[in-house]
Amino acid sequence: MNLLIIGATGALGGCLVEAARRRGHNVTALVHSRQPVNLAPDVARVQGSLLHRESLRLALQGQQAVLVAVAPRLRFRGQTRVFSEGVAHLTCLMEQLGPKRLLWTTSAGVEPAYVATGPWFYRRILHPWFLAGIYADCAASEQYLEQTPLQWTVVRPSRLTNGSAGERVVAASVLPAAARSISRADVAEFMVGELEQQAWVGQKLMLADGGAVRPGS
Repeated sequence: MNLLIIGATGALGGCLVEAARRRGHNVTALVHSRQPVNLAPDVARVQGSLLHRESLRLALQGQQAVLVAVAPRLRFRGQTRVFSEGVAHLTCLMEQLGPKRLLWTTSAGVEPAYVATGPWFYRRILHPWFLAGIYADCAASEQYLEQTPLQWTVVRPSRLTNGSAGERVVAASVLPAAARSISRADVAEFMVGELEQQAWVGQKLMLADGGAVRPGS
């Protein structure tokens, strides 16, 4: 399958590239001009960003599916529109140019119950002062995506770690209280596997390590 990975030079995006290559997919990476590029020689590169329509148009040519894993930098009381504006640009072009399958990464923090059950430092410091603006933009992007005709899946990982691939928890809306993190390798394996299995089209999934929980359990 021909895959476009947006955010390919980030920590999660790099795991997506490797997972896709291991499974035999042809990968194109949308690479920001200011980022150093450390990708395998067989990965095609297009310079641009999620907010640059013409680079998206070029990168989408010939693709069969798109995976997005962008991560704005944390800033005190920071605001971003990369998710809400990016999803509008991307989905419009996908509808025009043909690839209909999209895996869109946001965060488990979009779900209020996840925030409410988190540790004190996360609830009282990280969320209100550093993450609230990012989560709000993530939520806006999800709402926009739901109105499109694309075959989308929203992936909401919990706290990302650098661990190796292991078990996964998958839940439609909530996670068990103890399920607070997941390795980037696990998220990448899940996302590439979902492209092949098409099990969660039109759904929003929270992910965490520690065993499998089906929606509603």
